[in-house]
Amino acid sequence: MATVTRTALVDDLDGSDADITVTLTVDGERTRVDLSKANYKEWIAPLVKAGKASQTRPAARKATRPTTKASAATRTPKVTAYARLSTRDQGAVRAYLKRPRGRIADKAVQAWKGAGKPKG
Repeated sequence: MATVTRTALVDDLDGSDADITVTLTVDGERTRVDLSKANYKEWIAPLVKAGKASQTRPAARKATRPTTKASAATRTPKVTAYARLSTRDQGAVRAYLKRPRGRIADKAVQAWKGAGKPKG
């Protein structure tokens, strides 16, 4: 059975559909509020217009390493030599190596093939 999960922003003031998420910091407490454009214009825009620019700089973010590899969602998983074997041959490899559980390295599969594919 397929499951579909949908996330919708709901205005925290009146329950309508929200368009904007605003993060406020008041007395050192950070608060996140989802608002429609109308509620933003009515409640937040006047505060922003009347306020003064802050002289303090926000806390520095932790440095992140640049990602050079593809993300996990787009990366194709590596197919091992063991996974390419038939079920019968996988059993033979496990019997030959005397390893009933765990990962089988590609080198071990190559050694089994080099030994003439013995049955164990």
